Amino acid sequence: MARVVQRRGGPPYVLILLAFLFLASTTLAVLFYVRNDESVKGLGEEKTKSLKLAKESREKTAVINDLVKKIAGRIVSPEAAKEEANQRLEGLKPDYGSLSSAIAGLSVNIADLESQIEKGKLIHSELRNEVARKEKSIGDIKQELTKQLKTIRDELTAKGKLYKKGLDNYKAEVNKANEEFKGILKQRDRRIDSLDAELGDKAMEIQRLGAHVARLQKIIRDIKGKAGSVGEWLVSKPSGKVAKVMPGQGICYINLGERDRVTAGLTFSVFSARTGIIKTTDKNGKIKPKAKIVIVNVGLTTSECRITKTEDKNDPIIEGDLIVNLVFSSTRTYNFVVEGEFDLYGTGRSDPLANRHVRAIIERFGGKVADEISISTDFVVMGDEPPRPPKPAEDAPPAVWKIYHERMKTYDYYRQVKAIAVSLQIPVLNTNRFLAYSGHVPKKRLVD
Repeated sequence: MARVVQRRGGPPYVLILLAFLFLASTTLAVLFYVRNDESVKGLGEEKTKSLKLAKESREKTAVINDLVKKIAGRIVSPEAAKEEANQRLEGLKPDYGSLSSAIAGLSVNIADLESQIEKGKLIHSELRNEVARKEKSIGDIKQELTKQLKTIRDELTAKGKLYKKGLDNYKAEVNKANEEFKGILKQRDRRIDSLDAELGDKAMEIQRLGAHVARLQKIIRDIKGKAGSVGEWLVSKPSGKVAKVMPGQGICYINLGERDRVTAGLTFSVFSARTGIIKTTDKNGKIKPKAKIVIVNVGLTTSECRITKTEDKNDPIIEGDLIVNLVFSSTRTYNFVVEGEFDLYGTGRSDPLANRHVRAIIERFGGKVADEISISTDFVVMGDEPPRPPKPAEDAPPAVWKIYHERMKTYDYYRQVKAIAVSLQIPVLNTNRFLAYSGHVPKKRLVD
């Protein structure tokens, strides 16, 4: 069998050599860069030194020029000044003391100038440093102002966006409100149209009802005209008669009892059967009954009465006399309206509480009192007409005007009730007629 011999390769000398050369070149490049940087720095230092020497040379040249000017009296070259100085020294006697003094003074001046130059350099350096500080401060201020300006611009931008957003919201709300307002106006217009139509219907209904009321009022007037005065008929119709009199005892009996719905406390006025009720008046035209009585005991068909007042002892109550209480009725309930103030006690002035007293009398005797007059009212009891209040001055206090309007309202309502009663031919009773036809005797007040 043949033997296979494997050939081994030699070490990678070429690669090693290349790596070595790369390292060497890199090292040389670094050294060259370092030395070049040092050379650049050296050149910069030499340049700085040369600039400094040039500046010192210029300064010394300026000093020399100044000395030349002082020696020659004008600007010339240093050689010419030196030649002129030598000529002057030859023409003069040598005075070495003065020359030494002059040279010493010049040296002092030169030293002073050099000192001033050094001070100027220091001042210049300080000024440059101050300028640098100012420039730095200005830079800081500019930077701060730039920062603040940016902040302000950012705030203005943010506020502008917020304002625009608020303005857009406001416009949207205004538009919405305008639309709602337009809707409200449309609803109002529709409501107005509906109310106008309803008002027209109501006006026609009022006209129809007014015509109907006018016809009814005409029918009532016709009926009352045919029947005569309803007031006279009602008050002239007696409630009953005196059945028996107990002379000397102040007691009488009437032909009304429990079956007639009379009760104890009910009062009557007594009129003569011969003269009747309507025509029984005194010289002043007031109704004047001959006596007044009050029921104390009620029987089935008769009642015992006590005589409470007798106008004339020579005209006593007798059997067959007529008794009247227009509030009382055994068959129905009369409707009354009471308005005004009354003088029930004959004091010559109205009593504000008498109106309530009259209402109480009517209700106690079986009548009914309404607050407003109507076609169903049977009697109107009118007290004294309230005086018309004087109109206050235009600049009067509001409280005075309020009292005036309240009194005018009372005054106008009194006259209105009276006018309606006349137009409907409802009997109107004043204080005298009411007391005369009810039999009521007001008790004297202890305190006037």
